Amino acid sequence: MKRMYKCIQASLLICSLLLVMAVTVSASEESTRSVDQWQRIIEQSRKAHPDQALQLADAAVAACPDAALLYAERAEVYLDLSDAARADADLKKA
Repeated sequence: MKRMYKCIQASLLICSLLLVMAVTVSASEESTRSVDQWQRIIEQSRKAHPDQALQLADAAVAACPDAALLYAERAEVYLDLSDAARADADLKKA
């Protein structure tokens, strides 16, 4: 009986670990998808409306603060707006 109990415990532990791994991978993929979507939106907006692109870039960085790519995108928007100091600051964060 003890042996069966230990096997059940081990099985539950393995299932728990697999579940945690699956959730982690899923969250990581969602984050990447969000960064890609933000990047496309900012790039499209930069061409016609740099002021609006800056607002979008600010929102993107706020939503995904660990995404270096979004800091680089915002730096490009700052350059479009002739704000080299802020562009440099964002490039250092990227």
